[in-house]
Amino acid sequence: MARILIKEYQEHSSGGLKMELINVSDRAPLYLGLITLNSALATVTVVWAGILGFGLSALVLESVSRWLKRL
Repeated sequence: MARILIKEYQEHSSGGLKMELINVSDRAPLYLGLITLNSALATVTVVWAGILGFGLSALVLESVSRWLKRL
C-alpha cells in the first residue's frame, strides 16, 4: 500500500495546518498521473481549437469585407 497526502486543513486550536495521510492502492500515483496528462491534453486541445476558430473567423470576415468592397 502506498500513502498519499489527501488533504490539509487549518486546525482551530493551534492555528497550524494539519495534513492527513491515507492508505491508497499502489496504482493510485499512476492514476493521478494519467488524470494530470489527460487534463493537460484537454487544455492543449481547447487552446488549439480557439486558435483555429479565431483564424477561420478572421478569414471569413476578410472574405466578406472584400466581397462587399466589390459591390
